Amino acid sequence: MPGLRVLLAGLVTIALGACAHVRPQATTGCTIHAYPLLVSRNHPKFEAQLQPQLPAPPNGKPDTFQEKVAAVAGNARAQGRGALDVLVLSGGSQHGLFGTGFLIGAGDKVPDYSIVTGISTGALQSTFAFLAHHPVHARAYPADTGAFVTGLSKDTSYLQDLGLASSITRERTILDKRPGGLVGGIISGSQGSLAPLHDRLVQFIDDATLDAIVEEGNKGRSLFVGVTDLDDGQGYALDMVQLARDSVRDRATYRRCYADALIASSSVPLAAEPVTLTILDESTGDLLEHLFIDGGARYSVFARQIVDAVSASSMPVNFDVIVNGFLYSEDWTDRAGNRVDKWNAINLALRAVDILENQVSRFSLDAIERLASTGSPYRYRLAFIDHDRSDAFTYRIPGYAAPDERTCFDWTEEDRRKDNPLEFHARYMACLLAYGRERGAAQDWNLELPARP
Repeated sequence: MPGLRVLLAGLVTIALGACAHVRPQATTGCTIHAYPLLVSRNHPKFEAQLQPQLPAPPNGKPDTFQEKVAAVAGNARAQGRGALDVLVLSGGSQHGLFGTGFLIGAGDKVPDYSIVTGISTGALQSTFAFLAHHPVHARAYPADTGAFVTGLSKDTSYLQDLGLASSITRERTILDKRPGGLVGGIISGSQGSLAPLHDRLVQFIDDATLDAIVEEGNKGRSLFVGVTDLDDGQGYALDMVQLARDSVRDRATYRRCYADALIASSSVPLAAEPVTLTILDESTGDLLEHLFIDGGARYSVFARQIVDAVSASSMPVNFDVIVNGFLYSEDWTDRAGNRVDKWNAINLALRAVDILENQVSRFSLDAIERLASTGSPYRYRLAFIDHDRSDAFTYRIPGYAAPDERTCFDWTEEDRRKDNPLEFHARYMACLLAYGRERGAAQDWNLELPARP
């Protein structure tokens, strides 16, 4: 029997070895400026660790994310701004429609944030949130846009465009599902491809949008998305304003590269393949062509680095954090909503990953929460999907006869019955968008801690 086990182990090893995949090619002719996301100023690699605060570097060129943020804060102070407004957007896959709805519902109440950061789903939202109040331009919209939602108008605002870009009627609009399920995903490298989403992003992030990003960046504002580097294990903040500035070299190439960066931040292993990016590491000056995955592998949000950059200064900070999901773990249930009484290796592993992701979210927010709760010049507002309120919320999908209103969870059953999606349940997402809009319009934050002198 031991010999049989060795033989089986050898066959499995050979089979898995045959599934090795060649690295995808990076978009040629595009380099993205990137800043390492160090855990804190006390990190051994952080050169300014002994300084009481973070002044602008002597050469005027920040080489860490903390120094970049400090430079933004200094610019805001020079402009006479009373506080640094920061928007932090988390990951959350299809749950991101909550955050999208919240921003749309908030409308004019959304500040012109000095800094916008996004990871994964938050990365997809970040550009539109950054341009929330920038005049919108006419654009060509994809065919599958907004059919399951009401009250969104084309050519109205970037936030409305965010809702339209996120509203689909079928999963294949943004994800190609590969055959074979989990086994097929192991053989092919991923269960799905985000190529359709990439094409959709290239269409929405057009030349005029890149110009708008540059215009807002010239006002001293910054936009970053977070990615995780598989090669060196580091988290990086990609400077999307600089990427938009560089796009004058070749608009078509840089539009694809911009979409590459957003897809890289959203690529969860096995669900979607990793993305190769060419980045310039500002801390070392090294040009790296590395493989990148979902930024949430390192941070649910990158906020601690902002805290480190401004905590020693007198600049008040207003943090608005939108968690695109459930900040507290849901009960372990099956598709019917019943307790899981029978487990297997797969559902047990998936449950463990859910708990781990939830813990990463809590740790990622801890630095801001502790500062805001101890009487600091930080205002802190936090929004996330609330089980009690979302479970009671009902919505009618356009095309379904009245009074067919269902909870968002119930709409997932209709999605499974009609489309059997891998990840993106179109009707659930439309319902969640409406729920978020209602919360945003009411400025219904889960937690608000005012700044205290």
